[in-house]
Amino acid sequence: MSSTRRRVLLFGVALAVVQAVWIIAVPPFRASDEFDHAYRAAGVAHGQWLLGEPAVDGRGLYVDVPADIVRAASAQCESLDYPGPDNCRPALVTSGGLWRVATAAGPYNPVFYAVVGAVARPFGGDAALYAMRGAAAAMCLALILASLAITLSQRPGRWERLGLVLALTPVVTFSTAVAAPNGLEMSAGLLTWTALLALIRGRRPDRIGSYLASGAVGAALLGSVRMLGPVWLALICVVVLVVGGVSPWRRLWRDRRRTLLTAVAVGGAGVVWGGAWVVVSGWYAVEEEGAGRPPGLAVLMVRQSFTWVMQLTAAFPFRDVMAPVGVYPTALLLVVTALVVAVRRGSGRERTATVAAVLITVATPLLLTVLTVDRQGVVWQGRYLSAFVIGILPLCGQVLDRTSWAPREGGRLATIAVLLTSGIYGACMHRVVETEAARGSIDPRLDWTHLPPTVLSGLAVVAIVCGSASLLWRAPSPGGESDRSGAVPRGAETRGSGEVSAAV
Repeated sequence: MSSTRRRVLLFGVALAVVQAVWIIAVPPFRASDEFDHAYRAAGVAHGQWLLGEPAVDGRGLYVDVPADIVRAASAQCESLDYPGPDNCRPALVTSGGLWRVATAAGPYNPVFYAVVGAVARPFGGDAALYAMRGAAAAMCLALILASLAITLSQRPGRWERLGLVLALTPVVTFSTAVAAPNGLEMSAGLLTWTALLALIRGRRPDRIGSYLASGAVGAALLGSVRMLGPVWLALICVVVLVVGGVSPWRRLWRDRRRTLLTAVAVGGAGVVWGGAWVVVSGWYAVEEEGAGRPPGLAVLMVRQSFTWVMQLTAAFPFRDVMAPVGVYPTALLLVVTALVVAVRRGSGRERTATVAAVLITVATPLLLTVLTVDRQGVVWQGRYLSAFVIGILPLCGQVLDRTSWAPREGGRLATIAVLLTSGIYGACMHRVVETEAARGSIDPRLDWTHLPPTVLSGLAVVAIVCGSASLLWRAPSPGGESDRSGAVPRGAETRGSGEVSAAV
């Protein structure tokens, strides 16, 4: 087995353990709007792809699902203050024995739900939900490992590999392990980022076809799974274009025109399908009950900006459930360090792209909230940005590797970063299990079978450390430190990534 395959396999096992811990740590149907997504998946599995009947006493549209799933979800649904009776109990029983309930996920693109719903169909109740979570986790894991394989094929340095590890924040891995399409969108975003960055670097001409194929798959999924996917896809393309310029794409057009056109057609087809579904389903016209422009909107949005940034790291199982307070400054220290060093040491293009990515992260939710607040209220969640943000730290890692940042201290700094990251995961998971177990002790209907918080958080910590170690440390190669890091010698690039190909 090659070194790259072995690393991908080891990291895949570690990430699968983290996903499994999340699946166990969160009670069934407790993740944000998970009962809505489970109803949608069960309905699609029974052939109800397009829903159209608005709920009378609840949120969303009516769908017919197996009774055991509604029974299993009802306690968690009723413990929340925003669903209506028709979301938690059947409005009627169909002639086929299915229960008609309301789901707020009714307008969502059905492709994701078709997969997880088909996997869960042989099961009932909580088991069906766990099957959905497992199917979602497997799809996301496949996309993340494909991204890792692309990255490793470039012989990246330590910092780019660390950037990929740090990009998989607790919110990202949590989202990949619940029965909702957010995790798939994030994973597709990572695949799109890594494929496009590999193409502009041009280090492996023999892999161009596989990079284009991966980018096409990532773009097709990112552009169709959720409504804002085309926006994230466009912004990723803009940042990558700033980093690499037009030269790499001119070369691709000249040398691999047919393959490039095929990839663009596949990605474009996904975007067209996603846009067509938005129109057909009326998703764009959905309004939130009680929505409207709140008083003091400007002050509220400034305050919310800090909340949205924190939610990119840790907020689960709902957006207003914060992690232990020490998690946020620790994560911010890692992220800000990478951004500052990348801006200070990067070329003009790299500096511009990094600053632009940060500004996009801050400005996009503000702009979208202004455009939709009258119809939907302030409904933005920080995790919505993850499909775009997930590529920023790997991009910073490329800059740090290219400029050979901290070659002597690199091992120690990477070790500290991994230990801090594993500590963040341990604290987050311990808090989630502890909090949910306390809810179950108050209301027996909300209790569920789980391992102790220390055991689950310990498993996550060990998995993060082992998975990171499999990527970040390896035996010295005959070429010396620069070969081990994968960095291009200083001076090889002076005008941005457009010159990387010639240097390498």
